[in-house]
Amino acid sequence: YSYFIRQFVQDIRSVPLDEVVYNKQLSTAYSFLTKDGANILTARMEAENRVQKLHNATVQVTINSVIPMEGGKSYQVRWSEVEYRAGAGKKEVTPYTGVFTVEQIKTDDKEKLAVNPLGLYIKDLRWERDTETKTTPDQKNDQQTKTPVN
Repeated sequence: YSYFIRQFVQDIRSVPLDEVVYNKQLSTAYSFLTKDGANILTARMEAENRVQKLHNATVQVTINSVIPMEGGKSYQVRWSEVEYRAGAGKKEVTPYTGVFTVEQIKTDDKEKLAVNPLGLYIKDLRWERDTETKTTPDQKNDQQTKTPVN
């Protein structure tokens, strides 16, 4: 399930330059959600107004880990998002942690099987920024070069 969850997180959190690619990513992601999962994702996307970034920034996602949780149906995912703002020349790196619950649903529906042949669906998804603050590479370098004053 690790590959499946990695790809799902990439699809819902990445923001490319191309709006057509962005819409295809989301469409693909929604085909791997149960109705409850789709409702959760829709509410989250609306709250974050992620579409607004489409013309102002790009976001690249790096998955750091996918770890099965007790029971085997939920997975903890840690990732970082690197946001490049148009014309700013700087980037922000934001770490996230999420929990995704997977369910396997068998179907005879040929359309669903063509898109999701294994019948893997995410029925619950939650994520939040890690407690670290956002950093830019300049801030990270500044923090590393400062020495404590006694």
